[in-house]
Amino acid sequence: MHMKKDTLRVAAVVATLLATGSLQAQLQLEQVWTLAPGARSYLTTDNTQRGLAYNPVTGHLLLANRAGGVSVNVMDSLTGADLGTLDVTGIAGGTFALNLIDVAADGAIYGANLTLNGSTDPFKVYRWASETAAPTLVYSGNPGPSVANRFGDTFAVRGAGNDTQILAASRAGTVGAVLLTPDGGSSFVAYEVATDAAAGDIGLGATFGTGNDFWATASGRTLRHLEVNTSTMSAMTVGNFGAAEGVPLATAFLGIEPTLGVLAGVELFSDTALPTPDNLNFYDISSGTPVWLDSEVIPTGNANLNGTGAIDFGNGMMYVLESNNGVTAYAMIPEPGTYLLLGLGLVALWARRKV
Repeated sequence: MHMKKDTLRVAAVVATLLATGSLQAQLQLEQVWTLAPGARSYLTTDNTQRGLAYNPVTGHLLLANRAGGVSVNVMDSLTGADLGTLDVTGIAGGTFALNLIDVAADGAIYGANLTLNGSTDPFKVYRWASETAAPTLVYSGNPGPSVANRFGDTFAVRGAGNDTQILAASRAGTVGAVLLTPDGGSSFVAYEVATDAAAGDIGLGATFGTGNDFWATASGRTLRHLEVNTSTMSAMTVGNFGAAEGVPLATAFLGIEPTLGVLAGVELFSDTALPTPDNLNFYDISSGTPVWLDSEVIPTGNANLNGTGAIDFGNGMMYVLESNNGVTAYAMIPEPGTYLLLGLGLVALWARRKV
């Protein structure tokens, strides 16, 4: 597999600066590697891959797959090389037994099923203590008990240990849920969060912001920034962004790198009659308003009628899984001519090179 070594060196500098909080740059994306459908048995065109996450402890990517049975496939984040699978013993139940996956800051891995009705078929969350551990069931229930809600189309994890938090949103409803753990991840308690969004507004892309807030959208809906009142467990829209603000309504799913203050979303074109590759749009959200930074074309153009997929960040890079269109890794690099202060000296980051 061809590697863009210069791009990766720049991405490594960006990752270092992210870790020290020193990044002051306009960023753009540079494709590093891509795996098209068919490149692996777990990359198909039958809508069975919807979850992808970066493990900050191992530097690996984890992909939730249902083609040929449930699996969590492990990949090298720098090359895309296949590294094996996680143990999935005991994962069962729901419309899809395993749909989405994410990783906490301490390397604990969490996966969720998909249920069409949490009141009759429980929403389940599993935890792997590490990539070599067996999964344990840490939540089973209805996280949005006010109505019969579909859960499992969105799933975001942050924090570590007792501070681990999980965010989920109902697909066609108006509520979200925050799951908290009193015992370091062995079990979770769900708290329903009522929102002022219309039904279906937050059902495909929902991810944590930097504090008591989250960002959410669905295809055909605006991008919402919601602030959570933890006393009332309700969320109000503090920002609503659509075409006028440069955020296409066809944006289906999201990812956020909160330290850097950037958001990415996939804009759907491939659900049209003709095969048309979708766009990956990249924004600076540090001011609270999305400011466009870059756009890249997803390498393949297969239909993604469900509007599903996942975006995650790690090691100065962005990783994008679009259902039916494989996985692509991008380095986030400064624009040509941007200079960063690192340590005691100025480090000039060279212009990106097409190699």
